[in-house]
Amino acid sequence: MNTFLKFVCLQISFCIGSFTAIAQQKTLSYNEFLGIVRQFHPVVKQAGLQVDIANAELMAERGAFDPTLYLSENQKEFSSKNYYNYFSSELKIPTWYGLDFKAGTENNGGIYTANELTTGQSSFVGFQAALGKGLLMDKRRAAVLLAKQMVSFSEAERQLAVNDLLYKATSSFYEWQNAYLQKTLIDSVLKTNQSRYSFVKSTFLLGDRPAIDTTEALTQLQSFESISIEAIRDLENARFDLSNYLWIANQQSYLLPTDVAPEVVNFLPLFSLENYLEDSQQHPKIRQASIKMEGLGIEK
Repeated sequence: MNTFLKFVCLQISFCIGSFTAIAQQKTLSYNEFLGIVRQFHPVVKQAGLQVDIANAELMAERGAFDPTLYLSENQKEFSSKNYYNYFSSELKIPTWYGLDFKAGTENNGGIYTANELTTGQSSFVGFQAALGKGLLMDKRRAAVLLAKQMVSFSEAERQLAVNDLLYKATSSFYEWQNAYLQKTLIDSVLKTNQSRYSFVKSTFLLGDRPAIDTTEALTQLQSFESISIEAIRDLENARFDLSNYLWIANQQSYLLPTDVAPEVVNFLPLFSLENYLEDSQQHPKIRQASIKMEGLGIEK
């Protein structure tokens, strides 16, 4: 019966001590922690750079469809004679379907104008197409489509890198939370044993207990003091590990203060198998495989 009462008192002391400690100290929630990781961690920023590079490549490939304007002038004068004067301008507008529309003007003159050229001012409008080639696909269109695929591929790669980082950060947060709760429990048990040792020692001095009881109580107290030292060490290691994922602006690392406590996370129920299989179809690895297949189809 005495053992049962001790156990009940221990549990009550633990609960009161836990909530009191968390209420008095600053706390860091799981969502706040992940928000800091997503915003400032260098891995997230580096993964975003790969997407920016892919978008720049796409923009460069799309430049092949930008309108172009050509101007050309060639003239020769000798002994105050105008041998020839050639001037031409051309506007070329490429289209997605392999047709290039052209429009331009010419102004040719001089006493030695080439016979194949029309003298005077003229203009033209037309289009250029490679018959029997490039009607369904050409290198220019393929380059743009492949660049689009690379943007999607880079987005999936970025998501994979971020997911891996968040998984490791989540594991570190739970390890820190577990170490904190263990330390809180040990502190409560240690305080209980300190009170028990003082009580046993007082009753011995009053003659109600033998000396062996004080030895047993002291041994148990020293055992929990040793466990408390280990709990402090584990909590510090968990805090340092968690700090590896904490960064601030200007790529500066941040060491979590010792007076910050974790906000206890309530675990969510597991997904059902059907929901898991359905959500797994959106996994970045599967998207990347699909993107590679589409890219091979474009190249073919």
